[in-house]
Amino acid sequence: MHIGPSGIAMMTRRQAETLRQQKYRAAKRAEFKLLEAELRYLEDYLARLRVDPHATRVVTVTRQNPYALALQVLKQHNKSLHEQVERRAKLAQLLSMWVASQRPQPCVRSQATWIQTTLLADPDARRHGHEWLSARVYHTALAAISSHPFGGEIDDYFRVQVHTTIDDDDDHANIAATEIHLQTTCFAPYQEIAKALWTLFHGIYFDTTAMASCAAIEQVHDHLVYHQSQNRGFGARVNRVMGQFEDPNRIVLTSSLVADDERFPVPQDELRAHGFGWISLERVTDSITLTRFSMLQFAPFNARGTASLEDIGRIYGKSAHGIEHRDSYIQHVRAAIETSTVQMRQALHTTLRQMIRESRQEAAAQQEQNYAATPS
Repeated sequence: MHIGPSGIAMMTRRQAETLRQQKYRAAKRAEFKLLEAELRYLEDYLARLRVDPHATRVVTVTRQNPYALALQVLKQHNKSLHEQVERRAKLAQLLSMWVASQRPQPCVRSQATWIQTTLLADPDARRHGHEWLSARVYHTALAAISSHPFGGEIDDYFRVQVHTTIDDDDDHANIAATEIHLQTTCFAPYQEIAKALWTLFHGIYFDTTAMASCAAIEQVHDHLVYHQSQNRGFGARVNRVMGQFEDPNRIVLTSSLVADDERFPVPQDELRAHGFGWISLERVTDSITLTRFSMLQFAPFNARGTASLEDIGRIYGKSAHGIEHRDSYIQHVRAAIETSTVQMRQALHTTLRQMIRESRQEAAAQQEQNYAATPS
C-alpha cells in the first residue's frame, strides 16, 4: 500500500507524540518514586526520633509544628546531596585530566593510546580506572572475536607476530610490540576452565618469558583485581588489571598491563611491561570448550624511555652477539619468543589439567561425605 507525503508526516507526528507521552510518563514515574523514597526516609527518621529517649524536645516541637522537622530533614538531605555532587565533580575533573593526557594513536608502530593510561592515586578515580581498563579490553575482545585470525576454524592454532619500528634517535630497527594468538579445544565445561584459570592467575603471571609469582594489591570486587608481579631475573615488573566477564555460553578473562601508576612510579633500574590481552572460553558442548588467547604486548620501557633492542633480547635469553644485523637479530628474538611461548603453553596446560582433576576429586569427596551424613 502506497503512503503519500501527508500520510508519512502524520505518522511521524504520531510517533513523535507517542515518544513525548512515553517520556512524560517515565518522568512522572521517576518523580513518583523519588517522592516515595523521600516519604519513606522522613517516616523512618520520624519513627527513630519518637523512640529515642533523648529526642523528647524534638518530638515536642514536631507535635507543635511537624513542618519544622520536615524542613530540618530536607536541609540535611540537601546537604548530603551537595556533598555527593562535589565528590562527583572532583572525580569528573580527575577523569577529564586523565582522558586529556591520552594522545591519538594511529597504529601499533607508535603505540596504543588507551592502554597507556595512568592509574591515578585518588581512590575513586583509581577504582573507575580499573573498571574502565577492564571493560575496554572486554569490548575490544568482543569486537575481535568475530574477526579472529583463525576465523571459524576450531583446530589448534598458534601464531607469533613481531611488530617493528625505527628508533628516532639512531634510525635503527627495534621491536615495537609482540602479538600472540593461541587456539585450542579443551574437554571440560567452560565454567570449570574459567574458575581454574582465575584461581591460577591469582598466583602467577603467565607471559612469554616465564611464570612469575604475583600478588593481589587491590581488589575492586570478586571479578576485578589488580595484581603486581616481578621477573627478578630480568628486572621487569608487571602491573596487571584482571577482569572476568560472563556472557551466555562464554566467559572472557581480560588482562590490562598498566604502563603508568601514580602509586607505583617506574624506578630507574626497572623495566615496566605494558599491553593487553584476553582469554575467550566459548561453549561448544557441555563438556567441550573452544579456548582462544590473544595478547598484544608493547616493548617494555624504563624511566629513560623505551627499552633498547639489546634489553629486549636479554629478556628472552639472547646475548648482544650479532645485534649489528638488526633484522636478523629481531628474527632470532622472534624465534625465542615462539619457543618460550610453546613451553609456557605446555606448562599451563599441565597445571590446568591438574587443577581441574583435583577440583573434581574434591567435589566427589564432598559429595560422598554429604551422602554419608544424610540419614537413611
